[in-house]
Amino acid sequence: MSQKPVIIATKTVSGEIHVCDYTMHPPTPFRGQQPWHPYLRLGGHIAEGYGLAWSARKEGYLLSGSTDARICLVILLRLQMHLLIWDHRASTEPIQTVKVNDKSWVNCLAFEPVNKELVVVGFGDGTLALHDLHHLSQPLHELLTHELPT
Repeated sequence: MSQKPVIIATKTVSGEIHVCDYTMHPPTPFRGQQPWHPYLRLGGHIAEGYGLAWSARKEGYLLSGSTDARICLVILLRLQMHLLIWDHRASTEPIQTVKVNDKSWVNCLAFEPVNKELVVVGFGDGTLALHDLHHLSQPLHELLTHELPT
């Protein structure tokens, strides 16, 4: 990204776009350790492609073209892991914002089917965090035993 040169985007053969902050990774490749994981994995394409460009005028705007004949515009406003909760009955702004994990990307998110006030977040480092939507500042519980992405 021209406004933040440490943010890099690359395309994969599956059509995914990977975004990373290279300062969060070691300067040499992993040898015999866990593989590298991007900061963000973006979908939108179903085939590989070669068109990928950051906007020089608007920070966080990433344009992507592919052999699937699609053009995708991705707007990355924040490259930090935040859980944002909106109540559209009350406001157009998030009612709560909390930074959820410094170490990894968000891999999945699910609301508890019985108690609508609970949400669980799974991270690429194997951590699971259970949050109460009324008190997002600290997770209720964290499960740290996974060795692979959740």
